[in-house]
Amino acid sequence: MESGETVFKLESATSWIKMMKSSNAIAHESGRSLTIRSIETNEVLIQFRTINIRRAAFTKCEKYIYITGLDNIIGLYEVQTGKLLYAFYNHRSDQFVSIGINGREDRIVCGNKNKMLYVLKTSA
Repeated sequence: MESGETVFKLESATSWIKMMKSSNAIAHESGRSLTIRSIETNEVLIQFRTINIRRAAFTKCEKYIYITGLDNIIGLYEVQTGKLLYAFYNHRSDQFVSIGINGREDRIVCGNKNKMLYVLKTSA
């Protein structure tokens, strides 16, 4: 780090943020949506407008993202299109507030408001 100079700042508060290594971008919650923007220009690259997001976790390749939302569904989305590829409906009432992916990407780990942790199989 050379100067600590501000490149840009976001005017809206965000409850979480993720760095995207492959594209030099950040993903963050903005209101009820997920926004991916360039960290060089602040340009919005992709915005998921209808997710009502709580937390998210990217796969290693960053082509896919698991999202927990206010609808209490854990969804697997394609990052480029925003298309829902799979939803874990059988855990719908659990109000997940955190999510992570293991190194082999064959399990996701989700924590809910009741402080319970779920490990779920994926088809990685």
